[in-house]
Amino acid sequence: MRRLAPVLVAAMLAAACREQAPPHAEKRAAKPVRPPATGDETERGNLLTMVRGASAISRTAELTLDQSALRAIDGNPDSAWNSPPSDGKQQTLVFALPARTTVDKLGILTPQQNHFRVTEIQFDSSVDGVNFTPAGKFKLGVTADPQLFPIAPREMVYVRLTTIAVAGRFARIQSVLVRGSSQETPKQQPISGCWSMNALPASFTSDRGRVTGTLGGDHPLVFDGGTDGLMYRLAWLSGPAWGFAAINTAPDGKHLSGLRWYEEPMLYSSAESWFGDRTKCEVTQQPRDIGEAFMKRAGRYPLFGLRFDSDGALVAGESAAALDWLAGFARRHSSQQLRLLSREYRLPSAEQNRKRSQARLDSLQAALQKRGIDTAKFDWVAMGSDTPREKMEDDLMRTMYSVVELQAP
Repeated sequence: MRRLAPVLVAAMLAAACREQAPPHAEKRAAKPVRPPATGDETERGNLLTMVRGASAISRTAELTLDQSALRAIDGNPDSAWNSPPSDGKQQTLVFALPARTTVDKLGILTPQQNHFRVTEIQFDSSVDGVNFTPAGKFKLGVTADPQLFPIAPREMVYVRLTTIAVAGRFARIQSVLVRGSSQETPKQQPISGCWSMNALPASFTSDRGRVTGTLGGDHPLVFDGGTDGLMYRLAWLSGPAWGFAAINTAPDGKHLSGLRWYEEPMLYSSAESWFGDRTKCEVTQQPRDIGEAFMKRAGRYPLFGLRFDSDGALVAGESAAALDWLAGFARRHSSQQLRLLSREYRLPSAEQNRKRSQARLDSLQAALQKRGIDTAKFDWVAMGSDTPREKMEDDLMRTMYSVVELQAP
């Protein structure tokens, strides 16, 4: 016991010191370390994101189409534009805001690792997309946080980014960041008409808020959806495959860019990016209804063609085609009990999301009653942000999942 006494005494003295120390002493001794930015908080306040109506106009190169320039404005810092190997310098990416914007800060998020890090960039700006003027050249530090640089406030619509220097073999940009304030209400350009998307023929038709379309030749992707006012949200089918898409048209009406996902609109289900230019229509594609086929594959059909205002009220004129389809579906399946489930993830609290979801269902129910539909044949579920299908990782996911969907037992 005598040999253990010094150890016991030391332990007792240490415990006594801890008990006598003031409560804040331990906190003061430990130097706080701020973790690097994680999640999509790096995108808060960024005006150059798809959900805000931004689009990618052109780029000089990318490693693959699923690491394209559009990944730098998808709102998720875990995705990125990546240059080809040993070709990171002097790459140029051009983006468009949806409207004239007074910008006072520009920047990027780039990895800390030298293998991918961009070390110097240049920004140029334009209002018309043709005449660009320098906005600033900036050297970048080694950090996992976004790097923003103040500039003399200026109006711009188009933003051009050039990688001046890189630290290693690749250039990688996770996010391009624009801070400022819009000077006008964005006006979404129509998607109707013919396009060349990734050198494939595409065409879209808009009918009272509902958007249908095709991409490709003999075995095309077939689209069905609508717009939230800034971004076209679409479901697609192609043979046994199905999924979701988001497309933005540029302010000049001559370009579009978009992303698609297999089965769920989330980062790790993503496929290639699309870049499109308007073309003359050689053959007019007839609209194709994929609603029932999509529901059989997915177990649900997102009613992207329904348009709601900021209070959750249905905008009837811009939802008429989707309402007609839903009423027709209810009549064709009159013996079945159907389900309309409303999800919302974009408001600050779960309660607000539930209220917005309920407001949409109430408005939709009234619209269907006017069309002579027995609304008792539907189960009406205001899900809000409860029990999401997937973890909401960014604003693009929140926007794609914030929809009224039809389900059949």
